[in-house]
Order: sequence, then structure tokens, then C-alpha cells
Amino acid sequence: MFAYLRAHPQIFMPNYKEPHFFGSDVSHPRRFSMEEDLALFAGAEETRRAGEASVSYLFCQKAA
Repeated sequence: MFAYLRAHPQIFMPNYKEPHFFGSDVSHPRRFSMEEDLALFAGAEETRRAGEASVSYLFCQKAA
């Protein structure tokens, strides 16, 4: 799914697939800080949708 979305011309997906930024209630060995997460999307154009693919969000109670 990540590769499919990344190939779409109107969607920006960063190089790093799973930053786990919003999964604060799920244990994960590597969670990006706000600065690191924002840096992932620095290259996104305003006309494109942006996303990421942290699978742990499926088990998270706090992530939107």
C-alpha cells in the first residue's frame, strides 16, 4: 500500500515509512520527535496530500 500511494502523483509519502510519531500509547523502539517528523514532510508540495504508514497506529488508542 505504501508503494502504491507513493507512486500516485497527488500524494506525498516520505522516504521513511514508519515514524510512529502519533503512537504515543503503543510501545515501539523508535518513535520520531516532532522535529524529525516535520522534517520528513519538508519536501511535500502544498498541492499534494501527505501521509505515512506506521502500522502500529492500528493498535493505538490515541492516534487519529
